[in-house]
Amino acid sequence: MKRKFFALLSFIALIPTLQATITWSPEVQLTSGSALDFDAVAFAENGSGYAVALWVESNVLYSLKRIDGTWESSPVSISPSGAGITRPQIAMDALGNTMAIWLTVVGGFSVIDSAYRTGIGSSSWSSPIIISDPCRDSLSQTLVMSATGLSVATWKDAATGNLYSSTGTFGPFFPIWSTPLQITADSVSGFTGLAIDASQQATALWKTSAGAVKAAELPFAGTWQNTATLAAANGQDVALSANGAGDVLAVWSLTTGAAQAAEKAAGSSVWSSASTLSGVGADADQIASSLASDGSAVALWRNQELGQSIIQGATSVFGSAWNSAADLLPSYGSYSFPAARAVSSQNVIAIWVDGTNRTVQSSYLNGLTEEWASPVDVSTDLVTIGETAGLQTDSSGNPTTVWQGSGVYSASGTFASLGPLAPASGTGRQRADRFASQADLINTLSWQTSVGAVSYRVYLGSTSSPPLTTVTNPSFSHHRIPPGRTMTYYITAVDIAGNESSALQIVVRPS
Repeated sequence: MKRKFFALLSFIALIPTLQATITWSPEVQLTSGSALDFDAVAFAENGSGYAVALWVESNVLYSLKRIDGTWESSPVSISPSGAGITRPQIAMDALGNTMAIWLTVVGGFSVIDSAYRTGIGSSSWSSPIIISDPCRDSLSQTLVMSATGLSVATWKDAATGNLYSSTGTFGPFFPIWSTPLQITADSVSGFTGLAIDASQQATALWKTSAGAVKAAELPFAGTWQNTATLAAANGQDVALSANGAGDVLAVWSLTTGAAQAAEKAAGSSVWSSASTLSGVGADADQIASSLASDGSAVALWRNQELGQSIIQGATSVFGSAWNSAADLLPSYGSYSFPAARAVSSQNVIAIWVDGTNRTVQSSYLNGLTEEWASPVDVSTDLVTIGETAGLQTDSSGNPTTVWQGSGVYSASGTFASLGPLAPASGTGRQRADRFASQADLINTLSWQTSVGAVSYRVYLGSTSSPPLTTVTNPSFSHHRIPPGRTMTYYITAVDIAGNESSALQIVVRPS
């Protein structure tokens, strides 16, 4: 029993997850999608419940917004009809100002187009403009936006594989994007990881054609610098996350099968050594990651074995060792395209696609069992393409995802903290108060720590009265107790959200 108790303490030190549930609401159809294009769904949320979804239908890019939990019924076109519109990207700041980029064909070249919409109340989008070289083919675009509205976009030159970027702001009639900057002269393979922090410093992560995994940073109004090699060879998929504090988490898979991670603290240009997250014999790809403001980190990947696959994950607190990799499902099957969201230490969520049943599934980290909760189906409509448009949450931790099925669909969940567990046991004893002028006594109470607790309330006689005191450590000494009196105390645990557990009773009798 003692061994189990210390194992639990170790887990709390790494990621102190509370009791919680995620309840998903029925899916909502955003469009019937009779002429939907593939690889063409994206969405973003501003943290306050305002969201915008994008999709391509009949070579036109459309948007639909959600306000106060309700999706509007009439999509708005962003682009004119054009050839080759694909892979839209969308990002949003805290006020709901929204930027979009997409790939289209203009004058025979594949170029990156952009448009924006300001505020929550606006319905119309700006005129689109080209942000990449209009006379060269581009591809693999990625977009992020800071909470205060600075956009950063990256893309590859199709001929050279070189990686470029531009920063964008909101102009009076159309977005204003800077002259493209070359990030690296390497030939880049696959998609790029991109993140931006509250100081508006961007970080990019990429894999070269030779297999090296590299990163560089772009200070606000600066140029790309401090290029670092995180893995010298065998790189495969990459994912990048940053939090509001400025910490950055890079995760990647190797062709040898391992999933690895490295970190860069706020204000530093030095990356940590790579940590291997996956177990021995892993065959990891399709990496996803998320980093919360409180440092809670999660990495997910698909692991393949004998023609089947499963979703695996690992968690940590920034700067600490990673927990051992865990399966998010009870057995192997056909699972792919994980997405992750770490909101805080009490809210870590995952989604993925079940390829056999063609549904979106979800799980969340259960702090009581130190395991991922049993997966649930988020969708009933059959997913027609493998990948969802990702996972976003509002400031309360409520998740939303969007995917493509017989139309474009969305589902949202409700996060509910159930509060911490009550202390499991406690003791009380009475002793003389050596410093009292009268024959008063001291009742000394102690109890076991509670999972998820940040403080404890001590009640005397009944929990219906105000607490006698609130303490942060699992002990309390009650002074000036008259001789011969039996005292009954009730101890409750309180989590970071103010949720209070049921009470532990401790009775102290005269010694």
